[in-house]
Amino acid sequence: MFVQYALKEIKRRKLRSSANIIGYGIAIAFLVVTVTLAQGYNWVAAGTLNGIGTHFVVYVPASETCPCQFGDAGPFFKDTYTPTFNLSIVETIKSLPGVADAAPCMMFKFNNLTICGVDFTSLATKTNVVSPDEIVKGSYLNANNSSGVMVDSVFAQVAKLDVNDTIVAFDRNLTIVGIVNPSLHSKPAGIANIYAPLSVVQEIARSYGDLYNFAVRDINIILVEISPKGDSEYINTVEQSVLGTLESYAGQAGALVGYQCGFTARKVVSVTDDSAWAISIVLLTCVTLFSLKSQFGSVVERTREIGILKAIGWTDSDITKQVFLEALLQGLAGGVIGVGFAYIVTLFIPQLGLLPIQNLVLTISPLLVILGFTTSLSGGIIAGVFPAWRAAKLQPAEALRRF
Repeated sequence: MFVQYALKEIKRRKLRSSANIIGYGIAIAFLVVTVTLAQGYNWVAAGTLNGIGTHFVVYVPASETCPCQFGDAGPFFKDTYTPTFNLSIVETIKSLPGVADAAPCMMFKFNNLTICGVDFTSLATKTNVVSPDEIVKGSYLNANNSSGVMVDSVFAQVAKLDVNDTIVAFDRNLTIVGIVNPSLHSKPAGIANIYAPLSVVQEIARSYGDLYNFAVRDINIILVEISPKGDSEYINTVEQSVLGTLESYAGQAGALVGYQCGFTARKVVSVTDDSAWAISIVLLTCVTLFSLKSQFGSVVERTREIGILKAIGWTDSDITKQVFLEALLQGLAGGVIGVGFAYIVTLFIPQLGLLPIQNLVLTISPLLVILGFTTSLSGGIIAGVFPAWRAAKLQPAEALRRF
């Protein structure tokens, strides 16, 4: 009986009901779209900012003087020649708390030519040295390709090199499979002229070591990626732990190279997270206030009718249930319309190119859909029950006399 009467009253008061339902729909759609946009922007910002300052490299600077006697050759990094280490140190650092990944690297110099040997499958390599999305031409190097290399775009331009060309360097014939332009987030390790598999550069370094009589082990640089969670104190702790481990192993003072802006980057990500939630709270409040005003106005218009219903035997509980059900149905309808409209808007925004943000993905999360429906329903409940309770407490004669 209550449902039928509620539907009848909604149809009878088409203007008021339509206004309530449309109001709910607009408010919920605005809520869902705004928070989805905020989350999308946050995802892009977090992806960019978390990639800055969350990675670094460690090494031991030794001397600006070449270790060899008859040529300018040796393991080299950041304008200094460096000692080399066994690969076991990488596994030790990888096991430290807060380290998401660690990778080996051998940077070797002969005269004015620098070659960098890495594990191209490692995350730390892609964040510290070069990644697949930095390929300008050709393809990213397969670690199993012992004769293939990638070259820096500036070096390729100066030397007039192109993909599939053969470059003679370090007494080897190397085939260029890709030309790269390392972006800002991949430069803690610096820019080399040539990028090759680690095993290839190790062989080159050892051959020159034998030729010029200096010892060369496996690597001279360790690439590190920090876990994406944690505050500034956390980042500093991980960095000092890694650096201390290397210094203990080498018995010499080490150095750390990174952007050192991870603290600021993570604070900015936190601000974007807080902004998304702040928008949600503000919009939730607006929806509830709108619902309260709309439903209260609807109940006030029906005070005379409520008096008549009580005069013919309706109880306070019946009145409250009836108004509550009407508000619930209107809130439900508004929620369905709002969420549906939000899906349409978020679907067409990227297709129409209305937001010039690369990599922006707009996906309405199930949690946000539930939040939208809950908001609409709770707004209707709050806005319907309180006025109905007040009207239900009126005596029939007083209600009829006032209206």
